[in-house]
Amino acid sequence: MLALCAWVHADRLINIPTGKKLPFNEVRAEFVFGGKPSHVQGYLGTGIGLQFDAELIYERFSPNPAFVSFNFAYNYVTPVTDLSPGVSVGVRDAMNRTADGRAFYIAATFRIATDTNAPAELTLGGGTQSLRGFFVGAMLPLTEKVRLLGEHDSLRWTAGFEVRPFRGLFLRTLFRQDRTQFSVGYAVRF
Repeated sequence: MLALCAWVHADRLINIPTGKKLPFNEVRAEFVFGGKPSHVQGYLGTGIGLQFDAELIYERFSPNPAFVSFNFAYNYVTPVTDLSPGVSVGVRDAMNRTADGRAFYIAATFRIATDTNAPAELTLGGGTQSLRGFFVGAMLPLTEKVRLLGEHDSLRWTAGFEVRPFRGLFLRTLFRQDRTQFSVGYAVRF
């Protein structure tokens, strides 16, 4: 699987949900791998109508069997740069099969104008189960093609950088407290 669109990440920053939506006319795929023991995740997401989005999740820790689940979000408000946050409510891992498990959440994402063509983003939220309380994340574009990412999901920190060599494709290197991961993603609009 692969992932992402021009500047939008459905309802995830890295792992935490955000207050923004994957557009209705877009399909995003992402493949994440690395760590010890070997850990593989795949995501396939799309917008559903004007206010919903969903994402299938594939996860495998070697040598254990693979699991399939899904994320689902209702996007109440879309973020407006320097004016109002986007707000989403939803469920992460609805079937409660992934390592982090099911979590219900509410997330707000604020967009702040920058000198690049992409706004910086700050996400604040709260959740249940695997999100246990509050979570926070940020995305800072250094250029149009390079971004810094960071988040804390109430259990652990994850940080990294993202490179977008051309429209739709993104490559990430992610550093989590317990592993280093790499990701390849692509999004297509139709």
